[in-house]
Amino acid sequence: MTAALRLTLKQDADATGELCAEVQVNGFSGVGSAWFNIADIRDFGRRISRTYPLLPEKTYELQGGYWSREQQGSLEHVHLRIRFFPFGTLGQIGCQVKLATQLESASPAPEYAVTVELRTHYEGLQAFGAAIIAMTDGRSNEAVLACGGA
Repeated sequence: MTAALRLTLKQDADATGELCAEVQVNGFSGVGSAWFNIADIRDFGRRISRTYPLLPEKTYELQGGYWSREQQGSLEHVHLRIRFFPFGTLGQIGCQVKLATQLESASPAPEYAVTVELRTHYEGLQAFGAAIIAMTDGRSNEAVLACGGA
């Protein structure tokens, strides 16, 4: 069973960037992206690379898309969400990835969407977090989380 999450980052001069994600698991795949502040991506990488153990009541996620005009700080439509959580009793980590696209003039429902769940472990999570940091610093072109499917 082969599964992977691959991130690449296209940085802009204004300290923002388009984070592109590609996920594959058990014949399912998806590609998506969202714009973020580079500092938010770097903070997410630091958090997942340094946190042990992950606590079930905490949120370990990065998400972006179209922000609501009515509710400040709330996403109206999620284009990219990566969420990590503890799974089982043997130190496994779950990774839920949601990717969606929507046309500017489309309804609130996504035009295309995929949600997959992957499994990894703390060593893989720490390496992925370090790769995200390296990517935001310009020392790497991508961050890959290799893991098993759910």
